[in-house]
Amino acid sequence: MPRLPLRELEEARRDPDAYRQKMLQPSIVPPFRVSYYMALRDAVARFHREGLTRSRRYLDKRLRGFKNDDKKSATLDKFLWYANECATRAWPTFQTRMNVAIRVPRMPPELICTGQIARVDLVREGGYAAWLLRNATSDGWADELRLPLIQNALATAVLNVNISEVSVGVYAFEDRQVHLRCFSSAEIEDAERQFDMLLRALGY
Repeated sequence: MPRLPLRELEEARRDPDAYRQKMLQPSIVPPFRVSYYMALRDAVARFHREGLTRSRRYLDKRLRGFKNDDKKSATLDKFLWYANECATRAWPTFQTRMNVAIRVPRMPPELICTGQIARVDLVREGGYAAWLLRNATSDGWADELRLPLIQNALATAVLNVNISEVSVGVYAFEDRQVHLRCFSSAEIEDAERQFDMLLRALGY
């Protein structure tokens, strides 16, 4: 069954023909490779379940398996920045690692478009904030097609609330930036049109 991961929508938009060929190739599971970012991402998830002390201890243990001291130090620094930002914001965490699926009216049933939201918060002033993690800078974050699509799917298919009650944002580890936005209904409709155009370009 063909899959279109939400994290790869921008790759598909840049070159639909090449991405279509990628989708048609037999699925090959790449060899498992542990990375600094994978250790950071796992530590972040544990932070919300177990608190700072235990999650930092977990990250320290994971990083012992790596050799580059500068990268290990940078990974720990990113983790502590994230934990401090969460503590400063002080929004209760509703759920971590939430899976979400995108559907539009003309989307063929055999095509799967899914992704994972790193964290969903309860906003103290009301509503929800859905967060994605970026192992990069925040450049161009608001132009990503997946963000308004995630907002709509989370509001209508998961939480059953008005789209105005859900915001989506990013934690960009490379430049230590946090951004959050609530897309309008018009912006979401435009994103769905662009998604439909992408599906056509991919041959669906």
